[in-house]
Amino acid sequence: MMLRLLGSDMTTADLQTTVMMLAREVGRLTELLSPWVSLDEMCKRYEVTSKTLLAMERRGQIPYRVNGRWNRSELQQWEQHHPSLSAKS
Repeated sequence: MMLRLLGSDMTTADLQTTVMMLAREVGRLTELLSPWVSLDEMCKRYEVTSKTLLAMERRGQIPYRVNGRWNRSELQQWEQHHPSLSAKS
């Protein structure tokens, strides 16, 4: 089945791929715009497990959580002052 979208012919598979890409991008932008960083995002950010994050937090290598999340601006300031602990990605 072909769909006409913005002047180009797209198959259903093409449209599904485009929608999936857009959904991922919206998720990424939402993460960037949110004032909070979740545990999952922190694990990805430092390429570590949640257990390792807890240990890093206890050692003072990363800021402490607030209600289970990290404040994004505080985290970014922390990383600027501790370049060896900057995010991997």
